[in-house]
Amino acid sequence: MKFIVDENVRKSVVEWLRAQKYDVLYIAEQHSHMSDREILKRAVQQHRILITNDTDFGELVFHQHMRHNGVLLFRLHNEARLRFVERLEEVLHTYVGKLKDVFVIISENQVRFR
Repeated sequence: MKFIVDENVRKSVVEWLRAQKYDVLYIAEQHSHMSDREILKRAVQQHRILITNDTDFGELVFHQHMRHNGVLLFRLHNEARLRFVERLEEVLHTYVGKLKDVFVIISENQVRFR
């Protein structure tokens, strides 16, 4: 799987993904302050799943009907790196092969597909 990670996600999460051998483009490293629209366009062009904390992507996908290649929106009360990585690892393991082209909302105790 290939990911594009929004700049609002900690770099340590990106480092964990890379350590797991995922192909990761981190917006904060190369394209800081890229608009949300441009991030979604780049994700589609490069066949990447977006990882973000930014609820604005829900607006773009559901109300403005922008294309995407998959979005993992994290809504954690405790966004500490360890908890974020734990939830991400659970989702990647449990739903392997089911994350492409879907919008997934990940909270402390729930994973919702839309």
